Amino acid sequence: MVNCFVLNALQINRLNILNLHQKVIFLTEHVEQGLLLAFIAASDTLN
Repeated sequence: MVNCFVLNALQINRLNILNLHQKVIFLTEHVEQGLLLAFIAASDTLN
């Protein structure tokens, strides 16, 4: 009974960590894209 509960808790925790990891990756990709666009826009205005 207790083992079942612990396993469930671990599995839920692992899912939360994976979810968080995906969100972090998603955010980083968007930040990189934003920086790239800002850089392109800046070099366009300089030229």
